[in-house]
Amino acid sequence: MLEKCEVVSRVGQEIVVRVHNCVKMHARVFDANRREVGRVIRVFGPVASPYALVALNQQADADGLFIRC
Repeated sequence: MLEKCEVVSRVGQEIVVRVHNCVKMHARVFDANRREVGRVIRVFGPVASPYALVALNQQADADGLFIRC
């Protein structure tokens, strides 16, 4: 199952996203074309609405990112 995530910030090859359901360390992140573009390297923030730090493995468009739950 893929969950759409909201991009909060981007610095170089790392982005911070807000997730609404589930997120796990090392979860794969996909673009709108279902190509893997990165992985979750850190989860932080409130339990009810956590944030995830994603390391991108290529220059990806920050719009339309999805995390595998």
